[in-house]
Parts: sequence; C-alpha cells; structure tokens
Amino acid sequence: MKMSRTLVAKTGREVPLHGDLVEASALLSLAREKGLNINRRTLRLYADTGLIPRPFVRNRDDGGRTGYYDPRTLRLLEAIEKMKSAGYSLRDIKEFFRHLENVAAESGRDPLEVKVEAVAAIFPGGIQDGGYTGPSSSKEPADLTKISLWREIGGAVVSQMLRMGLECDVRTIAEIRASVITEQGNEVTVPVFLNARSVCYDHPSREDDGDVGILTAAYVSELTGKVQEPAPAENIREWLETSYDISREHFIVARAPKTSTDPKPLIGFCALGVEPERLRAGQVRLEGPYVVPAYRGYGVGAELFRKAEGMAREIGARYIDAFLSTRARNAISFAEHFGFQPCYFLYEARVKLVKPEAGEPDPLAEKSRSRYRLVIKPIDCAEELEKALDLTAKVMRGAPGFYPVTAEDLEKTGLVYPMEDHFNAYLDGELIGTAWNSTGSNRVYVNVLPRYKDKSAEAQLWRHILRHVRTKGYAEARTEVVYERSSRRRVPASLGFNVITVIVCYRKYLHKE
Repeated sequence: MKMSRTLVAKTGREVPLHGDLVEASALLSLAREKGLNINRRTLRLYADTGLIPRPFVRNRDDGGRTGYYDPRTLRLLEAIEKMKSAGYSLRDIKEFFRHLENVAAESGRDPLEVKVEAVAAIFPGGIQDGGYTGPSSSKEPADLTKISLWREIGGAVVSQMLRMGLECDVRTIAEIRASVITEQGNEVTVPVFLNARSVCYDHPSREDDGDVGILTAAYVSELTGKVQEPAPAENIREWLETSYDISREHFIVARAPKTSTDPKPLIGFCALGVEPERLRAGQVRLEGPYVVPAYRGYGVGAELFRKAEGMAREIGARYIDAFLSTRARNAISFAEHFGFQPCYFLYEARVKLVKPEAGEPDPLAEKSRSRYRLVIKPIDCAEELEKALDLTAKVMRGAPGFYPVTAEDLEKTGLVYPMEDHFNAYLDGELIGTAWNSTGSNRVYVNVLPRYKDKSAEAQLWRHILRHVRTKGYAEARTEVVYERSSRRRVPASLGFNVITVIVCYRKYLHKE
C-alpha cells in the first residue's frame, strides 16, 4: 500500500514517515490529538497481546533504534478504545479480532482493514479515515426529477423530440434513454432521465418470478461480493408461495415506466421477512431495497423502503431489522440514512463437507466412546417437537435475536411428521439437545443443554447434522453464532468451522416505546 510521505495532524503539522511507516512517538502524538488515552506502555501492551501489529524496529539517523508502525494502526487504536468504552475487555477484543483475522484469511483481504471495517459497522458513526465521526448526519434527498440533468441535455434532446413529433414536457415524460457504445463494442440503451413518479410499485405475479430471481441474485452478489447465479423461476415461485417468512404480499417490486424499452420491466425490489414468533415481539426483517444500477439515483430505492416501512406498520411491527455484512458499505450507509442503528452482531461460519474416498476415514464419523449411549432421531410427533422447542427456548433465552417459536407457528408452513431435517438427541433417556437444517438451504443449527456444551455429545450432534446435509448434496454447511463475550466454543472449530464474515443487525424503531 503506497502512502504519502507525511501524515497531517489536527494542528496542521506534518508527521514524517520512515518509508511507509510512522515512528511510535509520532503515532502517540496523533492518538492524543484524537482524544485517545494511550501511552508507550499501552502501545507495547497492545502489540505484545496481538491487538495491533508489532512495530518494525529500524535504525534512526542518530544511530539509535526505534519502532515504526503502519499509519493505519491509528485507526485500529481508535477501534480498540471504542470497544473498551462499550464494555469489552482486552480479552474479548482479542477474541473478536481473531475471528476477523479468519475472515481476512478466507477472503484474502488485509486483516487490519477488515478489523477497522467491522468496528466501523458495529458502532454508530464508525471509524473513518479521519477518525471517529460520531452519528451519521442525514442528507437532503436527491432531486427526483433531475432538473439539472434535464437542463444539461435539454437543448439537444428537446429539438430531436420536436423533430420526431414527440411530447417534451418534463412533467409528463417518464423516461429518456440514450444509446451507448460499450468498450466491447456493444450498443445498449441506458436511462439518462427518469421521472420517479412514473415508476409502478406492486407485488410480483407468477410471470415475474424469473425476473425476481435475477434481481435477488444481483442483490446477494452485491452484498457478498461473490457472483450468485439466478435461481430458476420455479424455485422462486416455491420460495414466494411456501416459505416460512417471505410471501408475495410482503414483497414489493418496482417496474420501469411503460415507455421503457428495457426488456426486463422489474428494476428493483424490497421485501419483509415476517415470521410469526418475531412479529409477536414486534420485529420484521428487511431484505433490500435493491435497484438495478442503471436506475439508481432517482429515489426508487427510497420509495421502495418507504412502502416496506408502511407495510410493516400496517401488520403491527414495532421495529425493522436489517442484517448486513460489514463489507456492505452502500447498504449500511442507506440504512443509517433512514434511521437504522447497530443493535448486535453475529458471526457467519462455514465448514467444507468432504466426501471420503473408498477406504479413507470419514472426518464426520462418530468417534466418542459414549456414541452407543446417545440416540439421535428425527422429530416424529408433536410431543417431540414441543420438547425440542422447550429445550431451545431454555438454552437461547436472553440471546440477542432469539424469538421463541411455537408448534402452531410451524404448523402454518404445512408441518409433516416425521420432520426429516429436525433431530432430537437423547443421552441415557434424557433429551440433551436438538439439531436442524433449514429447509432448502445448507444452514445448520445445534442447541444442547449448558452442561453438555463443548462435550463429546455436542460434537456427535454436530457430526450427525453435517452428515445429513452432506447426503443432500451440499459441499459446505453454514451456521450463525451470536457473539457472546465469554463464549469459547471449541466443538464447531474442531469440526472445521471457520468464521467467514461478520453480520451486523441494524434496527429501526417504528414507534417510540
């Protein structure tokens, strides 16, 4: 990373750099000017414990030796102080940073940048290049009619429209498109003017399912940074009509003006995830909004969100949660602009499911001596389901983002026994845990009584659900873990789970409590 030869402090003075590094005394000076209570002893402690990168020891011009730091260490110091002020111990912060280093290793990114980025997303306002900026300030909404753009292109466009005998009143024109030649030599048309009031907002019909698949895949690709292939129309149809939390009535799409020449009339969407147990507590989940790039900047995304917010109020929700990766900076900025604030965060972890070759040992095979005493079986009746739900409620009580589910909630999804993706585990006749795989996905979850956490019984239950997912053809499994300060979960790590991203729950309250 190439940097300038100086850093400028708030006082306006320049701090000399040694190559791309800054001397320890200069780093401390900059830290004090930002209000951080850090001295040499603290700096050395942070480096010794691994909270910040160790300094590079180099010779000084006067013949002595001193430590030099990456200038970005200042941003990391701000992040550490921010977490300390929120009640986290140095041990908590170190454990958190260790997970972020795994994220960086998985994604091939700079660990220092990943750490600062994560803290910026978790705390309001975040840490920016210039330091902690405080809560984000709202900006004035953009001019939806783009009058300035109209004036810039008006002369040429209007004269051409008049020659063609077309209407040229800005108040009635829905869209103006320009012909553009791409670098590859392809000719495409893009909108250069859009009257946002001409966009239609409604619920998707069955005929739209293919386009919905394209939009949702583009949305996931933008959030994760990985290309997501669109799901077939029949899969989208099943998702919208049989899903536990998503339905057509809670899914809003934006349609391009009727005058558009775009072959795909859907230009954006926004949806609410409505789960019975969460709605009882007043929560709905926000998915989107997403607008195709060519139609951004006209207020379509804002209008989609306002309609989703109105729908949430109508069904009785008290707050909306949006779950966003710390890398989704555009989505986070949009959420903060509309009043969302970070509430809690969780890790998303992944494990590869390797199929053993003939004659090779299975890494998911049972290994515990107690495996003959542990009985794992599918949930095959309402009584078993009630036991599983009671155990989950007992284990997860008080955890952020947990809402107790009832059997009646699940029955609304067309519950059929035996539940092929849900299992109970009994040890010597006692129910000690439950495991399940979310239908239609590779996500797995395990809950065991506290006295069996990180014990062989929990490991066996994890292996069982992972083998179940592997038999369904998945090459990997995923799970989410809400961050617990005192948690040191060894079993998932021993099975190969690696943290791949940090998800932040952003929340907006619709009514003051």
